[in-house]
Amino acid sequence: MDEQMTTDNPAARAFRVLKAIEAMPNTTETKKAWREALGIKGNDEGPLLIGLGQFIAVTTEAVELMNDRYPPLKSQTTTWHRTFTKAMQEQVLTSHISTFTSRYSSASNDFLQVMNQMLAIDSPPEIDSLVILDFQQAISNLIKEVISSDVEIKVKEYLVKSLRKVESALDNYRFTGVVPVLESIEIVAGHMFTDSNFKKSLDADLGYKVFSTLGAVADGVSIATGAPPSLWAQLGEGLKGLLPQSV
Repeated sequence: MDEQMTTDNPAARAFRVLKAIEAMPNTTETKKAWREALGIKGNDEGPLLIGLGQFIAVTTEAVELMNDRYPPLKSQTTTWHRTFTKAMQEQVLTSHISTFTSRYSSASNDFLQVMNQMLAIDSPPEIDSLVILDFQQAISNLIKEVISSDVEIKVKEYLVKSLRKVESALDNYRFTGVVPVLESIEIVAGHMFTDSNFKKSLDADLGYKVFSTLGAVADGVSIATGAPPSLWAQLGEGLKGLLPQSV
């Protein structure tokens, strides 16, 4: 996958979350604050810890991209990242968000905003939320269609599981960016092309519907990241000749 075509702005995602944290009262419970900032539903600790781990990875991605594009600012970028990492490590999840914000000040966020603005120069804009909603609805409808189809049970289970991963990647787009969306789609597409038993279990109509829907989402995301959209259309045409035809 070409980094220049798929990397959006991780600093923008990190800044959005940390601005939300900054705006919260110091007395907000730490776990509640992070759940709200990261958009994590429910009270289970597992998803929260996963989300925090993913968020830390987003900041690391931002630092690596910043150092790659703006080497003269590596010292300042490293200092910011150390401050953030120390605050994450020393906060108390069973206490209040002040255990984080007392270690990560608004001044630290100011430099993250600089990172955001500088990386935005060479990064594609975020995809409009209404477009993401359209993609989510298309995948949701496709899942329902696969569930109601007569396809072999193992193939159905695989497709539903894989499509739900695409759906989850779209749900988390504002936080994790475009790469997980494209990767989840590429996994399904690769399976459809390389697994002969899988292809035999799909009729042409359902197979083409799956691929065309995924292709439309991939095209929309790719265009937003600067990648050419033509590849998916070509693959979709090729797929029609690989799947068994309906009788």
